Amino acid sequence: MLETIDRLKENAFSKKILPIIAILIGLSGFVFGIYFYWQQLMITPFYFWIFVIDCPLYVILFCAIIAMRMRGKTNLLFNFFVSIGLIKYGLWTIASVAASGWEWFWFLVPLHSVMVIAGVVLVLYSKTGLYGFIGAFAWFLTNDFIDYFLKTMPYVRITATETMIFFSFVSTIIIVPLVFVATKLIKQNRRF
Repeated sequence: MLETIDRLKENAFSKKILPIIAILIGLSGFVFGIYFYWQQLMITPFYFWIFVIDCPLYVILFCAIIAMRMRGKTNLLFNFFVSIGLIKYGLWTIASVAASGWEWFWFLVPLHSVMVIAGVVLVLYSKTGLYGFIGAFAWFLTNDFIDYFLKTMPYVRITATETMIFFSFVSTIIIVPLVFVATKLIKQNRRF
């Protein structure tokens, strides 16, 4: 199984066209996300912007990771943080769209599903120690707190706000350790 995964990883980055297409798609997703949040950004203090643009932020960071990989560089801790962000905020958007019955369901769910898939794939390129795990846990819990208690959560029509608050905190509590354990298991299995 791991040999197949390793071959897929090598092939994905050996052909330059696939990463370039992924970067172009990611850049368009980032631009659309900024457009989507533009009015909120204009009334939010600039130092909170990073907490408003959750999905576009992790998409553009994923583009940066692809660009780094194309140049033969990587940062396993950075990959760890970005993989968590892609999975967490991709799932959050899918859950909030499903809970609220948005008319944009057909558009947002497939795009954010790709975010989740990209995050899961990125776990294969991730690694961290205990301090990285604690830092990621603290970062994403802080982001949840700022979103809901300092009101930087995206201005979207959510009919189940309490449910989404619960979902956000629980997803952090589950996803950060899950990605951490997955990176450890992948590293351990590669030794054999």
